[in-house]
Amino acid sequence: MHKQYRIPLLMITLAALLGACAPSRYVRPLAQGEKAVQASYGGTFFKNFGIPIPAPFITVGGAYGVGEKTTAFANWNATSALFGTIQFDLGASHGFLLPDGWRPGLSGSAAANLAVDVHEGQFKLWPQLDANAYWEYGQRKHFAYAGLSTWWEPRAFAHPQELGIQVVVPGLHLGTTLAGQSFDKTIEFKWNNFVPPSGDAVIDWAGLGGHGAIGVHIGITKRF
Repeated sequence: MHKQYRIPLLMITLAALLGACAPSRYVRPLAQGEKAVQASYGGTFFKNFGIPIPAPFITVGGAYGVGEKTTAFANWNATSALFGTIQFDLGASHGFLLPDGWRPGLSGSAAANLAVDVHEGQFKLWPQLDANAYWEYGQRKHFAYAGLSTWWEPRAFAHPQELGIQVVVPGLHLGTTLAGQSFDKTIEFKWNNFVPPSGDAVIDWAGLGGHGAIGVHIGITKRF
C-alpha cells in the first residue's frame, strides 16, 4: 500500500478502535417503561509501556424501555472529553427471540457513534450494528452472551480504494451480566478489528495472532 494511503487508513482504524472502547449496549433489553443508568470502565489493551494495560475509558449513560422488546439508549465518553473530543452514542437495542433453556435469546442493536473535536471543529460519525446471542442462568436470571459488532466508515463508500480507508471494522465480544434486584454487574471481553493484521501503529495494540486488539470492560447498571 502506498504511504500516502497508509496514513488515513491508520487514523481511521485508530479512531474506530478507540471509539469502540465501550461494552455492548443492553444485550437483554429493558422491560417496557423501565429506566436505567449505566457506567463502564476499561478498553482496548496496548503495550507501549511494556505489559499490556487497558485504555482507561469511562462511559456513562442512560436507557429507557420504549416497548416490550426495544430499549433506547444514549452514552457519553467521559475520557475522550479530557482530550478535547466530545464523543457519544445514540441508539436502540431490540430483542428478537427470548431464551428458553439452552436455546439462546437473540437481540440486535443499531447506534450512531458521534465525535466532535472541539479544537479543530471536525465532526465524525460511525454507524454501528451489533448482533447478540444470550443465555440466562441462575435464579436471578443472570445471563452470558456472545456477539458480533460492526463499525462502518461512511466516507469509504464513495471512494474506498482512493482513500485507503477500511469500510467495516468488525469485532467479537463475550461477556456475562450478574443481575441483582436493581443493580447489574457486567464484565465483557472484546476483540476489535480481528480481520486485518495489526501492522505498525503509533499505539502498540495487544492483539491475537497479530490481528486486531483485545480489550476488557467492567460495567454497572442501575435499573428503576
